[in-house]
This record gives sequence, C-alpha cells and structure tokens, in this order.
Amino acid sequence: MRPARTGRSAADATAALCALVLLGLGLAVLGGTAPWAVDRAAAAATAGLTASSYDLLLAVDLVGEPVVAVGLAVLIALACLLCGRARLAAVAPLALALTAVAVASLKPLIGRTIHGPENLAYPSGHTATAAVLALVLLLLLVDLVRPGRLAAAALVVTGTVVAAGVMAVAQVALSAHYATDTLGGLCLAVVTVTVTVRLVAAVPARTAVPAAPRGDPP
Repeated sequence: MRPARTGRSAADATAALCALVLLGLGLAVLGGTAPWAVDRAAAAATAGLTASSYDLLLAVDLVGEPVVAVGLAVLIALACLLCGRARLAAVAPLALALTAVAVASLKPLIGRTIHGPENLAYPSGHTATAAVLALVLLLLLVDLVRPGRLAAAALVVTGTVVAAGVMAVAQVALSAHYATDTLGGLCLAVVTVTVTVRLVAAVPARTAVPAAPRGDPP
C-alpha cells in the first residue's frame, strides 16, 4: 500500500471516530442543562484564570468570532496560494463555512444549554473554529516541510489539539461552554476539514487548453 493512500485512510478513520464521538456525546447531553462531573472539574481547574488572565482569555475568545475567523481563514488561504497550494487554499474558507453551518444546525437539534435556555452550548463553535484554522495551517506546514509520515501525523494532531485546548480553556474559564462542549467542537472540526479536503480533491484539475498554432490557416 502506498504511503499517501495509508495517510488518507488514517485521516478518514480518525474523522470517522471523531464523528462517532461528536454524535455519541451529543446524544448523551441531548436537552441537558447541567454539567457533568468532568465539566465541573474543568471549571474548577480554570476558575483562577478568570481573575488573573481575563484579558488574555478574551483575546483567545476573539479568534472564534466570525469576523476575525473569516479574516484568519482568508490569510491562511492567501498563504496557501503563495506557496502554490491552490486546493488547500480552498479548504480554509470552505471548511470554516461548513463548520459554521454544522454548529448552527447541531446546537438547536441537541439543545444543550448553559446559563439559561437561550444559550445553546453543544458543540462549541469557538473551539471548532480554532481547530479548523489550526488544522489547515498545519496541513500547509507539513506539505511544505514534508517530514516523515509519522512525524507529520504527530505534528498535525498535537498542534490541532493544542490550539483547540487553548480555546477550550478560554471557553470554560469564561463560563461560555462546558468542557464536553469543547470536545464536541474539536471532533466537529476534524470531520469538517476532512470532508472538505476530500471534496476539494474530488474536483478535477483544470487542464490547459492547447495554444492555437500561429500563422495563417492553409
């Protein structure tokens, strides 16, 4: 089996697992309002950050706001184009848009709320957004650097989890989400980016039109 095919299979398997976690966790919190034990533990662990690092938390939270997220996606797309990765350039905005649609659809369907019925919580859109942006940027990085397959996978997974984790800490510390909401957001990002990559890859490459011969026709 070719390494490229193996890499795609591993990515698809990871996305499938994330989809199962996303849906399974969503069913588990369906219509819920109360935090789980792990949510309470995460809230307690991050409680001190609200007073000591409030401005930093808000700065991290800002990354998940639509205007900022779209701007970052455009910058990532431009970076991809400058590096000659046109297909990956399309992934950044498309995956972000797909993620936004998925979050807007899943939140009312699952109906988990925090701090009142108007605050739909699952999955965390901010965490999903941060993970999408980080994942596409990391895909560009490994495509340029081309480390070994295992090193590339480790870099992409670690970087994406760290980016999502930073946003998750901010969301929990700001009491905007439960920790389990942020896990759902991370899983959603993996699914949407993988789906987008596959859809973009399925689009046939544009073939060049042969130049017309110069000179007068016979």
